[in-house]
Amino acid sequence: MRWMITAILPLFLMTGIVFSQPDGQEISAAFFEKDYLFDVVRHLYRWYLDEGDIEKIVGKKDIAFWLRELKPKLDSDDKSRFGEIVVPDLNVKVTVKKADYTVEELGLTVRCDTFKIVNVARGHLPADASGYTTVTASYKAMLDYAHRMRMQTRFPEEELLMRMRLSTRRQILKYIEGNKAATMADELKEPQQTVHLSPLSDVANEVWAFWENGRALIRFSSDADLENSAMWKHDKLAVDLFNIDEQTVVSLDEVAGSNAYLTRDQVGRALFNCIVLGKRLTLQTLADNDGKKKTETKSKLVILHQAVIMFKLDTGFYPSEEEGLIALVEKPSGLDGWAPGGYLEQKTIPRDAWNNEFLFIRNPESGKPFAIASYGADGVAGGEGFNADIYSSE
Repeated sequence: MRWMITAILPLFLMTGIVFSQPDGQEISAAFFEKDYLFDVVRHLYRWYLDEGDIEKIVGKKDIAFWLRELKPKLDSDDKSRFGEIVVPDLNVKVTVKKADYTVEELGLTVRCDTFKIVNVARGHLPADASGYTTVTASYKAMLDYAHRMRMQTRFPEEELLMRMRLSTRRQILKYIEGNKAATMADELKEPQQTVHLSPLSDVANEVWAFWENGRALIRFSSDADLENSAMWKHDKLAVDLFNIDEQTVVSLDEVAGSNAYLTRDQVGRALFNCIVLGKRLTLQTLADNDGKKKTETKSKLVILHQAVIMFKLDTGFYPSEEEGLIALVEKPSGLDGWAPGGYLEQKTIPRDAWNNEFLFIRNPESGKPFAIASYGADGVAGGEGFNADIYSSE
């Protein structure tokens, strides 16, 4: 049976036909592609495997992959799909997910075009391939691919990189604010903080950052494609910060039941991916810098507030929340009295000093007809100090 699947796989992939599992479930042909499976192994090679794993399979002709689609219970409107990849020769079981659902409150569709790794488990594998479809691949071809690609890296384009920088900066600011004690290390008081960002993965929606001054690792993960800048804009990310000095153990058995620790091995791999393979970033974090940015943001809010007032005087209406501030530079359909050229000197809406978009609010709680807001240094509603929201109506 194995040789039949291996032989007919290219034909199925070319024709787009789906495979049927022994239990009647169907798996997309993309799940079986050699390039995809090799990229999964490449991710394991970079983040999980060690010399002992490779030594166990030296000399093998073929490597087997056991594949099946999982059917967990989901909400009625959640169309996400799950799969499982078992590589018995490497003692690894990988759970993958192809997300497809909507976050109603944000009007945000969370979707991935491919299956992405959500969990990797070592040991406790099934006894045999019953219930799985087996695909075999050349051991030499797989290892050659992993070796050839071991140092190849890919980083986000400029807009996404900017959002990653902002999100990383928010986490650092939050940590510093929570450690304002006299014992706070001098390194945390430096005006510039150094961060090393790990490369993007083709098969996992996960990015790590090593915060050098704070001796901490920050993990960002999401169901959606991390290269979708909307995820960073809405901050719909799972974020974990690990203080290396305090949250590193030899074995997770030492802290059974807790997700607040990394093993020494995990820390080492993360540091390799962040420092050796990663991209070095410098971030401004000190209050003096944020003080200047708060002043700059307030000045922009005054200009925008005055522009909205002029808009109302000319047209008889305030922009709706749907139209937003863009109505100051682009004429809403069917509106009379709109000033030729708009209400701002530039043709784009400025951002606050932290490079976040301003929010236009009609009929805010203050009772005034409108307000324009910046969410402050952290870009998130609420907060204190430089993270506090700033309103044009203040």
